[in-house]
Amino acid sequence: MTLWIVTCEMSVGPGDLKSGDTLAYANVVTWGEGSEEAIERVKTCSAKYKWIVLGIEKTKPADQGTDYGDELNDLIDQATGNPDAILYGTFYSYKIN
Repeated sequence: MTLWIVTCEMSVGPGDLKSGDTLAYANVVTWGEGSEEAIERVKTCSAKYKWIVLGIEKTKPADQGTDYGDELNDLIDQATGNPDAILYGTFYSYKIN
């Protein structure tokens, strides 16, 4: 299994985000045999919160030798050794024009 970083666009429920917006991008760290499995895990977990993955911006294996910044590095550290981990980073919300 490989640890993956999945950057996705999501639709969330009204009131789920402090901003009140219902659209956002987020990085998610999870495990998978391949990128398809990692994406499927993100979709399945998101559905439990009634969130919808609208699209995948990018998916890449997490390289523990790379500095991704404090938040993403912390998510990777938390997920290391936990094959059940599906960890969401900050939701960057936006409004529809």
